[in-house]
Amino acid sequence: MEKRATIFYYIFIILIFLVYSIRSTILIEFDDFSVLLYSSFLFIFVKLIFTKYQNKDLFKIIPLGFIGLISLYFTREIQILLAILMIIGSKNTNFNTTLKITFWTRLSVSSLIMFLSSFNIIENRIFQHVRENDVVLRNSLGFVHPNQLGLIFFNLICLYLLIYKPRIKIITFGIIFSFNFFVYYLTMSRTSFVMVNVMLIGWMVEKLIFKFKISYFLNILIFPSLLSISYILPTLPRTPLIRNLDHLLQFRITLSTFFIENFGVPLFGQVLNLNQFSHMFIFLDSSYLNLILRYGIIVTILFVLFTYLINKQSFLRKNYTLMLVSSIIAIYGFFENIIFSMFLNVVIFYWSHIIFDFESKEK
Repeated sequence: MEKRATIFYYIFIILIFLVYSIRSTILIEFDDFSVLLYSSFLFIFVKLIFTKYQNKDLFKIIPLGFIGLISLYFTREIQILLAILMIIGSKNTNFNTTLKITFWTRLSVSSLIMFLSSFNIIENRIFQHVRENDVVLRNSLGFVHPNQLGLIFFNLICLYLLIYKPRIKIITFGIIFSFNFFVYYLTMSRTSFVMVNVMLIGWMVEKLIFKFKISYFLNILIFPSLLSISYILPTLPRTPLIRNLDHLLQFRITLSTFFIENFGVPLFGQVLNLNQFSHMFIFLDSSYLNLILRYGIIVTILFVLFTYLINKQSFLRKNYTLMLVSSIIAIYGFFENIIFSMFLNVVIFYWSHIIFDFESKEK
């Protein structure tokens, strides 16, 4: 029965990624698809019940499960708990199969949405944005915002490189590179465009970069360094340098200061209730500040610890592609909310390698 329960785990993965892929599109306005999300819990619970965990496994997964429940209670958000359930349930599953299911589910939904949008079956929202005293038009192609399409495309590239790297040829690189320009032309999403290009260039030279131990130290320092910078920078005096940097970052520092002053840093997480500021247009783009302000110190420490362990393990196993993906995601997280989301941060999948100490079977 334990082997059969693996199917329930894969169904769980399909359902949650189907729901969250749809939630990034304008279809969320018609239905929030909560039924599919809640039904996914039935499948993961069946998998957990029929999985035989050793004592050493329980020593790790029980605290993890407790942290997930605490996070849900204090933040009223389910993402951390879903990620932990995905990790705990991954025992005795094929890791590469999980990644492939994730990739093809997300690709199928995204392609369908873009197809429907191109024929005006669903709305292609066009946003006007002022850049350098000029107005640019940004197409959403059926997604809630043009940046959302850029984020999903970046996520698909990360998954593709990790799953199919042995089969990647130069012509594949050219196709991805060209499609990235096409996505940018339609959405004008600069951050995802730059990050995908950096990812592709890094993939071409990854063995030259990551085989040296100095690259390993730099790799493990990126996450805690950007976490520290994200919190310290908004607290500094507004010198001309800080003001110019704030303008360059589209006033992310000013908005970060607002959130730090109004919400503070909790231990177990909190609800970032913006209803009292409904007269203001405010948002928090930084993954690191969202992580520490929304999910609290405990979850933030968890992310720092697992990121360090995964990067260390990747270096020892010479998984340079994972080191590259981890580094780029950490940098991307300074500008967009992707670090704490298992639906955008594929590195979270690899937490299972730390918990159960198994390697991906690359085929």
